Amino acid sequence: MQTSCAGRAQELCRPSPCGRNTNCQVQGERAVCTCLPNYVGDPLTGCRPECERDSHCPANFACQNNRSIMACDYIGLFSSMRAV
Repeated sequence: MQTSCAGRAQELCRPSPCGRNTNCQVQGERAVCTCLPNYVGDPLTGCRPECERDSHCPANFACQNNRSIMACDYIGLFSSMRAV
């Protein structure tokens, strides 16, 4: 009689040992947690959006769809950048 280990391996992610906003994937014989795209943090305790408002971003960056992106307004040579 043979048994399948594939189903048992998937049990490593059910219930998920990962935090919120994460993916759980089985690699070998262990569960590996990663943050969802555009999320940052510790995947074991939970991931959060990269940003929620412009003030969470570095200078010359803006928050769009929870992502910190460079937001430049090119005016001409030697011009400065500003969030748009």
